Amino acid sequence: MNPTGQPERFVDWQPIGEGGTANVFRVEDRELGLPVAIKLLNETHRSNEKLLQGLRSEVLISRRLRHDYICPIHDIYEGERGFGIVMDLLSGTTLRDWMDENRGVLLATLPQRLMLLRKVAEALAVAHTHIVHRDLKPSNVFLRGGDMEQPLILDFGISMVGTPEQEGFGGGTLKYMAPEQVQPPFHVDSRTDLFAFGIMAYELLTAGRIPPSSLKDYLKTRTIPKVSVAEIERPSRFCPAIPAALDRMILQLLSFLPDDRPRDADEVAAILGQVELDQGEASELLSDAGRDVAAAAAGVTVPAADYHIGSGPDSENPEELPMRRVQLSAYSIGEAPVTVAEYRQFLDSTGYQEPPGFDAGGASDALPVTGVTWQDAMTYAAWAGGSLPSEAQWEVAAKAGDRLRSYPWGEEPPGPSQANIDFNVGAATPVRSYPAGRNEWGLWDICGNVWEWCRDDWDPELYRRFEHGSMDPVLETGSSAKSIRGGSFESFDSMGRCAFRQYAAADERRLDIGFRIVTPA
Repeated sequence: MNPTGQPERFVDWQPIGEGGTANVFRVEDRELGLPVAIKLLNETHRSNEKLLQGLRSEVLISRRLRHDYICPIHDIYEGERGFGIVMDLLSGTTLRDWMDENRGVLLATLPQRLMLLRKVAEALAVAHTHIVHRDLKPSNVFLRGGDMEQPLILDFGISMVGTPEQEGFGGGTLKYMAPEQVQPPFHVDSRTDLFAFGIMAYELLTAGRIPPSSLKDYLKTRTIPKVSVAEIERPSRFCPAIPAALDRMILQLLSFLPDDRPRDADEVAAILGQVELDQGEASELLSDAGRDVAAAAAGVTVPAADYHIGSGPDSENPEELPMRRVQLSAYSIGEAPVTVAEYRQFLDSTGYQEPPGFDAGGASDALPVTGVTWQDAMTYAAWAGGSLPSEAQWEVAAKAGDRLRSYPWGEEPPGPSQANIDFNVGAATPVRSYPAGRNEWGLWDICGNVWEWCRDDWDPELYRRFEHGSMDPVLETGSSAKSIRGGSFESFDSMGRCAFRQYAAADERRLDIGFRIVTPA
């Protein structure tokens, strides 16, 4: 009997799990006639009224989170055994246990791992409309029936059991915590969960390795690791089948500053959706060291039509004025810049002299080839049956045929998940690393990463030389200065605009200039 004289609703308490802040019991709910789980706060936390009020508030929020991959919390338990939450009684295992059991079968289970990450990201996107988890980790992801297709995120209602006064930081588990959780004023938002998601994803895709950005040693060192993402080994280093786009996204999630991480979980889920594979496709996953050359050279067809190049009259860059209408014949343009692997095939086939410092070992096959002169690029393009794009062809493709468009995806300046620009990485990254920056015609890396040689000689007044309606315009005067487009990893954001024009000496071999080619449609 309880103090009110009524029979106890919850009986037959059986411990089924222990934790640092709470213990879990299997109990019988006599009112509903079914077993449930109750997670009880340990005695050290029961006397903190502020904490209890916060937990009540979060439980109310959690009850509004209805999603297939979020564990529902049904009620608050407050009785003679203490204070806790009433949940579904689950049968299965945690992601932590699954990872331990499947440590030696990374490649064979890679599609399952990718699928789970996408589903967890989808659930976070829904949760973040109401609440931040603060303690996302493999032991808080439950697999119903041990099935990776049936994950549940646990403990949204108990995610803030620690307080800054008690713990010295803003709650969570240090191994997965974001830097802002241990720095007063302990600011927490949805990007805090994204950092934890990045640590978890890195661990899941590298057979248990933890990146150096983790705060796992913070209690010993009292030092927050400020590790550049460029210093973190890519997950594909440990599992060659991981695509470059997934590498890039995970490293962005591990950025020290929240603003350098993806904007939200929706964006993460969208990127994961583009790299997700099923079991039948697992063998088709390609490593950075062995990307299929033919697939990388695939082209995007631009139909013959009238298009506009240049910027509107309010542009502050005279090189982009005036806007001109041009006629273009149909052509195909490379989806991505030419890679080291593709260029090596050209060298092997022709005996052409390789550029200084060229990687002959294959460690950087998926990187865009750089250090090539304008003539080197033209020679490769002719060997491949095409040419370098004219400035008009390049810009029309970058804008996806629009009259006015600032960036390949629209008007918003590039974020760290859209382009390698503005020193956010500090070096070239593998092609196809930024799905969020791909335009709707299917062009990758059209903003940032490396500048791209164009066929035209440089003229700051090029568009004034063109007449309205010019057919396939290109400027060829024999000048030693050639046009380049797109910006690079060390360019300002504005240089990655579709209409931005720049130049370089034709004989320069720069590590930030590459190229893509065009061929007749």
